[in-house]
Amino acid sequence: MAHLLEELGPQTLSPERFGGKAAALGHLIELGHRVPPGVVIPVEGFAVMLGALQLTSSVEALAESLKRGEPDLGLAAEIQKTIEQGGLPQPIVDALEEVAAELWDGNDHGVMVRSSATVEDSQTRSFAGIFESLPVESAEDLHGAIQSVWASAFSARVMSYSAMSGVSEPPEMAVVIQRLIPADRSGVMFTTFRHRDGSDRTLVEHAAGMGEQLVKGEVTPQRMWMPGGHESGNEPLAERHEAALSVLGRQLEEQFGGPQDVEWCLWNDDLYVVQTRPVTAASDTPGPDLTTQEALLQGVGASSGVGAGSVHLVFNVDQAMAIRPGEVLVTPMTNPDMVVAMRTSAAVVTDVGGMICHAAIVSRELGLPCVVGTQSATRSLSEGQIVTVDGGNGRVFDGEVASATSRQPRATARDLWSGWDVASSNSSSTLPLVSSVEVLRVAPESVRRLALDVDCDLRAGTSGLWNEFHPDSEEFAVSVDSYLSEVDDVRDDLQVLVTSSNPEWLAVLQAAVAGRNDPGIQLLDPTTETASVVHALAPTTITRHELPPATAAIERMTDPRKVFGHQPEIRRAPMPDPDRRSAWWDRLPEYGRYQREFGPNEDAGEHDWIDVRPEIVITPLLKSLVQPGFEMVPRVLGFNGLPPLQAKWIRGRFHFRGDTFAPLWASLVKATWDRDFMVDLMSRVRLSYDQLAEVSSLFPPHDQLADLTPQQMTALITSWWPRWVEFFALNQFIQAQGDDVVYPFIDETLAAHGADLEASGHNLSWPAAIDFVAPTTPVMSADFMASIDGVRTALHKAGLSSTAAALSALETGGEHYLAEKLNEHLRDWHWMRDRDLLFEPWDTPQKVIETALNSESHSAIDYKSNLRRNRWATALHVEMAAAAGRSDALHHAIRFLQDLNMERENHHILWLKYSYPLRCLVVEIERRLAPDLSHNDVFFLQAPELLTATAALPDRLSPDLIELVRNRRRAYMHETKFAEVDPSSIAAEDDYY
Repeated sequence: MAHLLEELGPQTLSPERFGGKAAALGHLIELGHRVPPGVVIPVEGFAVMLGALQLTSSVEALAESLKRGEPDLGLAAEIQKTIEQGGLPQPIVDALEEVAAELWDGNDHGVMVRSSATVEDSQTRSFAGIFESLPVESAEDLHGAIQSVWASAFSARVMSYSAMSGVSEPPEMAVVIQRLIPADRSGVMFTTFRHRDGSDRTLVEHAAGMGEQLVKGEVTPQRMWMPGGHESGNEPLAERHEAALSVLGRQLEEQFGGPQDVEWCLWNDDLYVVQTRPVTAASDTPGPDLTTQEALLQGVGASSGVGAGSVHLVFNVDQAMAIRPGEVLVTPMTNPDMVVAMRTSAAVVTDVGGMICHAAIVSRELGLPCVVGTQSATRSLSEGQIVTVDGGNGRVFDGEVASATSRQPRATARDLWSGWDVASSNSSSTLPLVSSVEVLRVAPESVRRLALDVDCDLRAGTSGLWNEFHPDSEEFAVSVDSYLSEVDDVRDDLQVLVTSSNPEWLAVLQAAVAGRNDPGIQLLDPTTETASVVHALAPTTITRHELPPATAAIERMTDPRKVFGHQPEIRRAPMPDPDRRSAWWDRLPEYGRYQREFGPNEDAGEHDWIDVRPEIVITPLLKSLVQPGFEMVPRVLGFNGLPPLQAKWIRGRFHFRGDTFAPLWASLVKATWDRDFMVDLMSRVRLSYDQLAEVSSLFPPHDQLADLTPQQMTALITSWWPRWVEFFALNQFIQAQGDDVVYPFIDETLAAHGADLEASGHNLSWPAAIDFVAPTTPVMSADFMASIDGVRTALHKAGLSSTAAALSALETGGEHYLAEKLNEHLRDWHWMRDRDLLFEPWDTPQKVIETALNSESHSAIDYKSNLRRNRWATALHVEMAAAAGRSDALHHAIRFLQDLNMERENHHILWLKYSYPLRCLVVEIERRLAPDLSHNDVFFLQAPELLTATAALPDRLSPDLIELVRNRRRAYMHETKFAEVDPSSIAAEDDYY
């Protein structure tokens, strides 16, 4: 075998030649451990490749920048791209041909191509997850995967990590190619890990199937301590496998000289070791403790995790798309078309927002650390500055900050039973009560009889959203019967006595139990039950912090000083010119009647105007379309007697008049806790999507727009606009309801519960408020990301790494799979763009291909696991809240938070979908108004001006209106930072700038 390829084994023990991973695998084989067979391309192959591509001098220049601690990321990106596109040197191709039979004969599962850099898996730094490792299904894809692994040595992520870790030269990269093991079960083992009782033990986490999802945290694993046994999950390892892991852990610590982080798998009853590396936290010089380190910024922890990298400041979509992998995206607030950039980033930080803002929702979908609502991130942080983002605690630190604290084990449903023996003393005279089937699943074997309150689970249903049931409906009867079947499947030797605290549900539950005629499921009858019913959590063992009643907490929320996750500024200004406002009233009669009813023209003098969303600067056209939606909110939501929510634009940003916002906010806060109002609101929100879709269907296809008369165009706009106003009014405050009403109540309540549990010796990471925004059902942005990922995968399979090459291949008609995926995406998502009408939709193949090539691979969230955790965590906290009289309010808040979370994100996306037909029509109007208007000038007309100009076609626009349009455009470009504009060239304009 040529020197450019070695069989994995004792001959690959040199980390200098074969990298840390291959050396460790070779040592494992030498010691007699079972390791998947394979081969290694040593670092000489890496050097041959660099020479063949004439990159040696470029790498030397990059090394000089690394020595200065300021890696040249532009040069690194050029090297990375050249390697990805360059092909394998012929000597390596020849060497791979020699071992093709060894790798592929009889292999139905493929190979894993893995990084093995010389800096990887060392005693002082692991570089875990920093380099690329790829599964390969066929020999045809092997060369491209090797190139990708080599290229990953020059990614922005590696450069940033190297600089932060004190590595002064680009890593040399060996490549391991191993046959893929189709594992029955996979896991990780920390041979020494601090248990919650303070002792050092071995921790094992495992899950069914192959290990990639487990390592990425995409599945909830089974957990086992040695000694100590399983503490979570219902799929324990066989005793022989537990024994084998115990022996393996002891051997590896002795053979490798310290605690090990081991990846393993089971296949055909054999235990394989996939990787072992030192537990670097035990030997690294401890970094500052995240719990005590002083933070640069404090915001809202919206998505857990810690990420570090260089700051990339983003004020518009063009800047977002320029982000490099591993950078921290810092922006006033994200938009829907920043999703691709977010997926590439190491973490996300925003100035504004709360737990259900766009940045928070999408970050949780992507598994990114995210801190929102910092107030000043874009002003306090500078481009290229290295920061660490603690998404769980809402903090941003200067530089790379490592946590020196031990990770608390994550609590599971099984942990709820830890106090049961204390409460019952194993007495048969007590009956444990649980409030979720998830707790029932992990009941100790000694428990043969228990009570189950069905309310929490039935209300959550199969999606985690609020389920509103009418007790006499067939839907409810079917749901109850399905739930009882789920209960019945848990354990044959368990008798479950079901009950409900809802009297209306109890009769249906009784009928369903009687219909099953199953002695294992009976109705709990308090009049005949002889045992004392005690909750399994044993609340008598927990010291309670005092909490004010729910009514007092809700009353505090009516103060409008914090809205949309931030503290708004207040400006003094007069009402907008009444003559200009009347142009809206004439076009929207219901809006006009509402305004005249409260006589806004009589409100002379200056008022306080609240700057609610300082991050949003929009064009005059979109501003004028949404303004009636703002002002109609009180009427659309049914708050009779309240005046319109007066809105005014100042410097391109909308402001609410304080004396009209305060009563609306107080009414909205109180209504958020009214179940009937919330059920009706969610129903009307979803209905508004359908109604807007109906009117949008009236717009003709692109190729027929030129045939429309001016009268037809104005009729389309005026038919669409009222539906848009209602859609906007219904959705506008959903985010504020979640961020500033529901979530703070959950957070306050659960923080007290966490302190209670910790004070009582339950030293685990119990579900906190942030766990209740983990997605339990897909939002539309997840579907969009999956569609982009389909195009990305098709490009990768075709070996196409540039937009020009992909378009050329499509023109020749040779890439049928890519064409199919591209057409599917354009059919479903051609209307995607930034929130403003100004921005071009992603409705061309070129735009979609560019987006896909700039994206990172995306794996779907495990919604089912999130829902199961959500169900038992709801049961736990609702029952704990009873002592403070908060149970009903907390249950209401937890469930509706999921509805608000989902509909807020869907509104972001549907906003784009249902304004797309209007945008196409407006572009046609601009074509007819040329030469008065330049490209995109039409979006700087306000809607009444647009309608008047359209009806008067082919008349020209007045010079005064043309100058007004140009002035607005200068103001917009200045405020959004799209272009350098002299502020002195911008004239003030009432109700816009």
